[in-house]
Amino acid sequence: MESKASFIPVIGIIILTIITITAIVGNLFYLITLYKNPSLQNRINNNFIGNLAAADLLTGLLAIPMVLTVIIMGSSVPSTICQAQAFLVGWFYGVSLTIAAVISIDRCIIVVQPLRYPNLMTPNKVKVLIIFPWVFSLIIYIVPLLGLENVGLGRYGYKDYCRLDSSIISIAIEREEENCSKGFAIGSPEEALVFGASDVIASIYLIHLILVISIVVGCYSIIFCIACQKNLACDRNRARSIIKSIRTTATIVGTNLFCWIPTTVLTILDLSDFEIFNLLPFKVSVIFYILFLATAATNPIIYIWRSHELRNRVITTVCYKRNRIMHLQRNL
Repeated sequence: MESKASFIPVIGIIILTIITITAIVGNLFYLITLYKNPSLQNRINNNFIGNLAAADLLTGLLAIPMVLTVIIMGSSVPSTICQAQAFLVGWFYGVSLTIAAVISIDRCIIVVQPLRYPNLMTPNKVKVLIIFPWVFSLIIYIVPLLGLENVGLGRYGYKDYCRLDSSIISIAIEREEENCSKGFAIGSPEEALVFGASDVIASIYLIHLILVISIVVGCYSIIFCIACQKNLACDRNRARSIIKSIRTTATIVGTNLFCWIPTTVLTILDLSDFEIFNLLPFKVSVIFYILFLATAATNPIIYIWRSHELRNRVITTVCYKRNRIMHLQRNL
C-alpha cells in the first residue's frame, strides 16, 4: 500500500503548483482587463465576477502556497502556520461561496424585474454586495482563532492538513468519565454538558452552505422557468446578452458548488463525530481537497471560454508579446 508520504508530496504538490500558477495568471489577467475597460465595469455582473476573481487570486497568492507549505512540513508544521493556512483557505472559500449567492440573486433580479433592475441594483447597493462577502466570511472564519473551542466555536489544527479540529470532544468526555469511575460527582446537569470543540461553528458553516445552495437552486429555477415561458421584456440584443451572462454565471456557480460540496460535507460530518475521513481512502479525501482548491484556477478559464471579448484580448496579448520578442531578436 502506498503511504501518505509517497502520494501527497509528488502528486499533490505538482497539481497544486499548476493550480496556483493558473489561478494567479488567469485571475490577474481578468482583473486587469476589467480595470482597463470601463465598458466592462458598467455591467454589474462583471463587477461581481471581478470580486470572485479577486478572491481566487488571493487563494492562488496566499492560501494554496500555505497549503503547499503544510503538505511539505507535515505534522511538524508550526501551529501559527497551520492556523494561518486553515483561516486563509476558509476565509477565501467563504467569500467565494457568498459571492455565488450574490451573483445568483443578481441574475434572478435582472430576469424577473428587467425594467426595474437599474433602480434595484444601484451603485451603492452594488458596493455593499461586493464588500459584504468579505466582512461576513472574515467574521465567521476568524472565530476559531479566538480560543473559544470550549463553547463549540472551534479551533484550527492539523489532521492530514490544517482545518477545524474536533479532538477536544473526546478529551472532555474522557475526563468526565474518569471522574465518574473514581466516585466523584459530576455536578449539576449544566456543568456536565460538554460541547464539541467545533460543534457550533460547524453548524454555522453548514447553515451557510445550505443557505447558499438553496439561493442558487431557487434563483436559477426561477430564471429557467421564466426563460421557458416568455422572452425577456427588453430588446432582442439585450436579451441575448443577459442570457449569455446567465449561462456564464450558472457555469461558474455550478462548477464551484460541484468542487466545494464534497470536502465541505465530509469535513462537517467528520466534525459531527462520524469520523468519515477514517472510513474513506486517504487518496479520496486528498482528491476532494485538491478539487476544493481547483476552483481558483477553473473560474478564469470559464471567464475566457464564455467571453468573446476576453478571448480576443488573450489572443491580442499573446500575439503582441510574440511579435515583440521577434522584433527584439531581429534587432540583436
